[in-house]
Amino acid sequence: MQLVEYLVDNYGEDKIFLTLEYLGQGNSMANALEKATGKKYHTFINDFYNMLEKNY
Repeated sequence: MQLVEYLVDNYGEDKIFLTLEYLGQGNSMANALEKATGKKYHTFINDFYNMLEKNY
């Protein structure tokens, strides 16, 4: 759930639907998030973990 909130807060609600669309096309989660956000998956996840450490 926190990943979804992070995605919406930092990239916009439309990126949820775009990620789901890419997943529906057979992309992996990593590829779907990269395509939806324009960030490398590793960078996206590191940023997410940094946010968790800062806020929780």
